[in-house]
Amino acid sequence: MTLDGEEQADIALLVEPDTNKLYTGFATLDVRLNEKSESVRLGTPEVRYRWIGGGGYPEPSADEMYAYDQAQQKWIKGFNPMYG
Repeated sequence: MTLDGEEQADIALLVEPDTNKLYTGFATLDVRLNEKSESVRLGTPEVRYRWIGGGGYPEPSADEMYAYDQAQQKWIKGFNPMYG
């Protein structure tokens, strides 16, 4: 994925496992931001991330979320850049 020309972007990685199954693993995301490369990990081969599969989660309620608004430079209740 390339975001050339974008000042800011929100990116989501969605894994849709089968419901009620136990999973274990790790993920590595290689990113390059402002000419600097780095790897971001969720779990490791030695200490794996674990999760239980679930299904069809509804969009979260605005009352349940806070997010940082870059334009206002502060945390705002009810703001979620992933859902507009």
